[in-house]
Amino acid sequence: MGSPGSGKSYLADKLSEMTGIKHYDLDDIRYIRKYDILRPMVVRKRKLNAITKRNSWIVAGTSLSFSGSAIKRAQLIVILKESFPLTAFRTARRFIMRQSGKKAPKETVGALLGLIRYNYVSYHKKGASRIKQFKQIRKEYGRKVIVLASKKEVKTFLKRFK
Repeated sequence: MGSPGSGKSYLADKLSEMTGIKHYDLDDIRYIRKYDILRPMVVRKRKLNAITKRNSWIVAGTSLSFSGSAIKRAQLIVILKESFPLTAFRTARRFIMRQSGKKAPKETVGALLGLIRYNYVSYHKKGASRIKQFKQIRKEYGRKVIVLASKKEVKTFLKRFK
């Protein structure tokens, strides 16, 4: 879990490579066509519920509105807490890289700026809603929550799995 550009997909990919456990991206569950057409909430919940009933899985994303089953069933919850300038840079870099690809999602510069603003307001501004939600998750699930606040901490965490 973490803000846009915090490294959720990177970490999930690395863990999947190292453990052989399949990785699922919440955006693939959230959208019929990535970043364009949303699935109905009931379908999102059903898809995620089916994944989390399996013996092992890795889910990466921030969609707290339908990820309750994943949070409850997870053996480990990792919250990535990178700085706003870094996450904004990564989000912009990812947008540019996607636009140069053959199957570029239907994203606009306006959507990119909206995502960066959402990132700041929801994850980094004092009193942000996601900060409160992550604190609640840490309080409720304490022992199975790890917060990684830097690239160095992510690398150290990944070394544990080798």
